[in-house]
Amino acid sequence: MNGRLTVTSTGSRDGMAISATTIDAAGAGSAVTFDGVTDAEVSSLTIEDASASSSGVTVKGASNHITIARTVIRDNASHGV
Repeated sequence: MNGRLTVTSTGSRDGMAISATTIDAAGAGSAVTFDGVTDAEVSSLTIEDASASSSGVTVKGASNHITIARTVIRDNASHGV
């Protein structure tokens, strides 16, 4: 994909919208992975429940210009990012 990718919750950017929009890894790896990605954003949501062998957000493979804003990263078995 060429161009900017933004993943965000809909509605307001307050705590209610952030907690209502969740990416849940269900203990099966990383909830969000950026691999070789340039210029992407995750904002205004909750990321949770990554496995012990991964993290809530994984950034690898020469990824750059990644933005994580107004995002709760919680309840991961290992690391958040």
